[in-house]
Amino acid sequence: MNNFNKTIQKSKWLIKCMLLSTEIDRLICPNCGSGKSKNIDSKFIFTSLRECEICYLRFRTPTDNVQDNYEYYQSEYSQEFTTDLPDREYLEKLLKSNFKNHEKSYSNIINLLKLFYPQKNKLFDFGCSWGYGSWQFQEAGFSVSAYEISKPVLILL
Repeated sequence: MNNFNKTIQKSKWLIKCMLLSTEIDRLICPNCGSGKSKNIDSKFIFTSLRECEICYLRFRTPTDNVQDNYEYYQSEYSQEFTTDLPDREYLEKLLKSNFKNHEKSYSNIINLLKLFYPQKNKLFDFGCSWGYGSWQFQEAGFSVSAYEISKPVLILL
């Protein structure tokens, strides 16, 4: 996706957020339905990260509806290496090196998790793309569950 298309895409998203920012149900927790949440951080004035005061889920407002999510993640969303599965030869090289010296190396995150959670708790990798982070967590000894919202891709290794 070229820079012009990315700018158009971000502009559409910002306009949508502006229009939805006045809806009162944007403050409702998508997990437990509570109307009690606090603002953690804001971005572009119209979007915010909120935390439910009942179940402590952190969620972005305004939230996306199912149809918008589907359309975006099935056809528009692209982040080069993050979303494009490398060819077999390059993937084997990455796995063999455990992503060492690669932009998608999770070694710093893994070291922090080991420092603060030495029992190697369970991790849930939501939005895991093709699983490069989940794989690294699992290789480091964590129990990992992963979920990707975009359509599945058949991988033949």
